[in-house]
Amino acid sequence: MTTTIKFGGDVSNELSDDLVVITSEINAYQRVAGEAIFEIGKRLKHVKENGLARGGFGKWLESVSIQRQAQRLMKVQRSLDQIRPRGRSYLSEPYMK
Repeated sequence: MTTTIKFGGDVSNELSDDLVVITSEINAYQRVAGEAIFEIGKRLKHVKENGLARGGFGKWLESVSIQRQAQRLMKVQRSLDQIRPRGRSYLSEPYMK
């Protein structure tokens, strides 16, 4: 048995009832989400450190609807940047275990 979930009205994604498949999908989405969090934090930090937001960093954060999460995202990026060897992706092992 599968369950159909509709996204945006015209795209559907059928979910498997196989636990191994679902586990693999969750792990893949966690990797993508982790990389996205790092990349967003990296860009926020770059904008802030280089004064790229004309009119103020806080005001710019409001315009990208991320004001509340910005500090956390930049902290995650700094933390990961300190532990990751140069040239290694956060998507590679052992970082995603």
